[in-house]
Amino acid sequence: YINQLTELFNDVDADGSGDMTFDEFEELLQDDRLEKYCASLDLTIDDAWALFKLLDSDGSGAIGVDEFVSGCLRLKGAARSVDLALNGYQLRWIIDRFEKFMVYTDNQFNDLRAATEAGADRILKSCTASQRAS
Repeated sequence: YINQLTELFNDVDADGSGDMTFDEFEELLQDDRLEKYCASLDLTIDDAWALFKLLDSDGSGAIGVDEFVSGCLRLKGAARSVDLALNGYQLRWIIDRFEKFMVYTDNQFNDLRAATEAGADRILKSCTASQRAS
């Protein structure tokens, strides 16, 4: 598989940069070899952008040959129940942390707003007192 995937990558990397852009990736999706490979893995390639993002492990917007090969190999085989359960746990953990962060930031902004309003009130009272004294 590795040699076939590497050859496929190199064939599609038209500019020889060693990276596959999304445009090159879309061209790859038309290649019968990839279609057969995906079919052998029970994968559909309907959502090209999602597949590209899965393969672009470093988030650079381009896929290197190592990312492409290792990503395709990671997609091989059915997801195990433990993989799905772990993903569910991690997602719940992230959501929980995000909710706690939102509560914290809301409290911080409320404290900041209260301090700013109190400071503005003191300045306004000071200015009003100064005007009366004049």
